[in-house]
Amino acid sequence: MLVDFQGSPATIGGSTRHGCDMGEVHGCTTTSLKKHHYIPVFYLKRWAGTDGRLCEFSRPYDQFSRPYDHRVKPRMTHPAGTGYEENLYSMQGFEPALAQQIEERFFKFTNSLAADALERLVTRGSRRRMAQELRSAWSRFIISLLLRTPPDIQALRAQWGHTFTDTDVEARKSTRKSERMEILQRSANTLRKCQFI
Repeated sequence: MLVDFQGSPATIGGSTRHGCDMGEVHGCTTTSLKKHHYIPVFYLKRWAGTDGRLCEFSRPYDQFSRPYDHRVKPRMTHPAGTGYEENLYSMQGFEPALAQQIEERFFKFTNSLAADALERLVTRGSRRRMAQELRSAWSRFIISLLLRTPPDIQALRAQWGHTFTDTDVEARKSTRKSERMEILQRSANTLRKCQFI
């Protein structure tokens, strides 16, 4: 079941959405939980041909000459077969059930509602008023596309340890300082009491 950030079933317009139970509508399956799409399947399906496949273009990596060769290599694939990286959003060092929380609790929620918003835009057009939930869902999705690519996630992972390590060091210093201040305050209070005895 798809849940929102507080763990409640995600709802929109009075109906409850069920993540991977939606099957073909949104293109997710329970077997693809570790296949993290930075270009979601529901979005890629718009470019699929009559056979359900689309053309993926890539620049092969050649370790002996240049990082990226000038050649472009086309490949026909289904939407679920491109625009992903294995365990891209997995949190390292967590047990399997928790390691997938970014994909399970954020991106599935974001993609599911964005799929509804896109369907609404395609069927009714952009000139007709859209519900606030769908407008927010679509803008959240567009912003997520800017931040969820492998290079962005790699940069976040590199910064993550540094940021939280520094925070932990600062927190320990702050805690030690506050503990010292508390001890000094208690000592000062004890001295004041002693003066009046």
